[in-house]
Amino acid sequence: QARNHASFMNYQTGLVFKPVETGSIYANWGTSSNPPGVDAGNGADGLALTNDDLKPESSRNLELGTKWDLLDRRLTLTGDVFRTEKSNARVNTGGRGSDQINAGKYRVDGVELGFNGRLTEHWNVFGGYSYLKSKLVEPGPGTANAGNKGKQMTNTPRNSFTLWTTYAVTPALTI
Repeated sequence: QARNHASFMNYQTGLVFKPVETGSIYANWGTSSNPPGVDAGNGADGLALTNDDLKPESSRNLELGTKWDLLDRRLTLTGDVFRTEKSNARVNTGGRGSDQINAGKYRVDGVELGFNGRLTEHWNVFGGYSYLKSKLVEPGPGTANAGNKGKQMTNTPRNSFTLWTTYAVTPALTI
């Protein structure tokens, strides 16, 4: 049975400035880690002989954002800009099976805009837009990803928009 005894520590710090009661500006910096096996299956079930000796992947995030409550707090607008970097990322070596090494580096620069509000006493709306500029910064030495250096990461859409609305028909039924 594959096992991994990696350890890691993460932290987060932030600062919030409220220039008025209904508005705030914040800055946030933090880290996170993914132990081996997390993205290859369910926890320990994802560990295999090809990844059990890997170190945790590490990410850090820097974010600057704002939140404003408008129209007697019936509408909230949010926005932020951020950079997320993942280092020590697992990459496929292109060797036997799915051999992996810790050698990759990814970066995502983004902007997010959001809104939520109460249009009427019974009708609520929620939505947002994000722009993500992702990049494979370092694919690792001699890996199968070498031709992808500098390209956009897979499964990371450049543009994304969401819209959700609800209507309370009765106090017990919301559509």
